Amino acid sequence: MEKECIVHSSNFFGCSPHHMIVWHAGTQYSIRISPDALVGTKFHSTYNGLLAELNEKDQDGLPKNSPFRIFEALQQLVWKTCISVSEAYADTGPSKPESLQDYIQHPTIHFTLAKDARHESGVIAKVIGDASSNYPWDIARAAQTNNHITNSYSWDTAPVPKQDLKLGPTVQTFQASELFVTKEDAKAGPMQQVHTITGTQYFFKPRLDHMAPEFDREVSVLGEIISCGLDRTLKVSPFQGLVLLDNNLVAGMLFEWLEGSPLAEHPELSNPIFYKLWQEQVEAIVKELHRHKIVWGDVNVHNIFIDTNADAWVIDFGGNCNVQFVDEELKETFEGDIQGLRRIFEEWIPVMGKS
Repeated sequence: MEKECIVHSSNFFGCSPHHMIVWHAGTQYSIRISPDALVGTKFHSTYNGLLAELNEKDQDGLPKNSPFRIFEALQQLVWKTCISVSEAYADTGPSKPESLQDYIQHPTIHFTLAKDARHESGVIAKVIGDASSNYPWDIARAAQTNNHITNSYSWDTAPVPKQDLKLGPTVQTFQASELFVTKEDAKAGPMQQVHTITGTQYFFKPRLDHMAPEFDREVSVLGEIISCGLDRTLKVSPFQGLVLLDNNLVAGMLFEWLEGSPLAEHPELSNPIFYKLWQEQVEAIVKELHRHKIVWGDVNVHNIFIDTNADAWVIDFGGNCNVQFVDEELKETFEGDIQGLRRIFEEWIPVMGKS
């Protein structure tokens, strides 16, 4: 991937259009891919071939190919198509805004991929957008204007009034203007480390337009966890409060900063002593959540976090499901949680830990 290019959101599944959001050289790019409009091109052939690899199963019904490798290849393919056009919009100036408030309101450049026989891949990136819309994936609106730098919130953040969220009135709030982002952290996109003026570190998770239902569900579930007192007894997402913009809309959530890594990236993944411990810890957490009628929801290897003490945390209560671990029909159910844990610890780890 091009140096300092950070892909912080991508979706290559389901109905068209697919999308990818990239942070590069101080600028955000929102890229829309409509595969059906690119049929007959070298790009489409490669793109479809990678999607086919993603769906291949071995004789045991497990993924035949590494999904992480394929996702990276898809991201590289899309960004390679956009890189030459993006250079015209790169923000290479030395001064950058420091507050989270400023970063959230950073302009976004919107691209769509279109056929062009003059290029080797048969596809080029074209700028599109709607300066009056906060919804960059709205194709009809985008097609009506030539304005391609939107006034929408950066990273497609979709702020919402606090009263629209299901959370108790005692939840703490933080002002985005009083949280700060280093230049290096900003390259990582919306979900990132932020800090107060005194240096206290937090993890910021924004309310993104295309993931608003997931955000709202997570806020609701965290409210239930707090009401039950489970936030004090279980290693679950260490929720600290909501982040407000200067207009008092909720831009995101703030969590205690944890040092460590997701289960999927942990160096001791192949060590049975560790992953058996993590299995016991996670299963105990989920059992207690279920006892209080709380469904985890999005069970996957990136939502189990291993801290520096080698303890497992259950994070991300946004629901939805990764079909590699939970069948669609069991999405956001108690049965889905159990199925996801079984597939992670009895199927995925034994295979991936050896690779």
